[in-house]
Amino acid sequence: GEISSYEPFSDYCNSIITVIIENGVTVIPDFVFKSCVNLRKVNLPPSLTSIGMAAFWCCKSLAEINLPTCFSSIGGYAFGYCESLKEITIPDGITTIEQRTFTSCEGLEKIFLPNSLKTIAENAFNGCALLETIVLNEGLTTIGYNAFANTAITELIIPDSVTSISNFSSTSTNYSIIEGCQKLRKVILGDGLTTVTACLFNNLQALEEVVIGQNVTTIG
Repeated sequence: GEISSYEPFSDYCNSIITVIIENGVTVIPDFVFKSCVNLRKVNLPPSLTSIGMAAFWCCKSLAEINLPTCFSSIGGYAFGYCESLKEITIPDGITTIEQRTFTSCEGLEKIFLPNSLKTIAENAFNGCALLETIVLNEGLTTIGYNAFANTAITELIIPDSVTSISNFSSTSTNYSIIEGCQKLRKVILGDGLTTVTACLFNNLQALEEVVIGQNVTTIG
């Protein structure tokens, strides 16, 4: 089954505090609970396999949600600006964290990533100001720009399986996977990388140590 309609609860969104989705539902579509600012708790069924784009965008009071184990996809922007969310476990089977999936989850302290993960898209965790630790799995291949920007991480270890990190800068803006990480002290770049863009290390005031993988041939 699937919950149908575009923002079906928009007329009384602010009155929703708890959502219980019965077993049998497989898809939560795009935007369905967007901006339900008083929504605090969501119970998802084991039958659920997919959460659509911006499904819980700007649910500022959402503090608790458990993703089922048999899960295949989470849309971009799905939990952006869920400021009360403190911890989330991404189940095994998810291969991509889409753009801005958890952007500006300012209260997020813990994120557990699966071994199945291949891609972390741009701005995935940008602005998670309390996120101090993120452990990247061997098997991850691609990290988009600003993926961990403006977080509280103190150390970042890029696995050897990562072959692509998207960083670039313009005259006014820097787009680095760790832009604005003011507590970051140590970065280890894996052997899968051959090129490191110089802007990767911009605006990192606490940085003390960088370990560059043995296959890097170009920095700049």
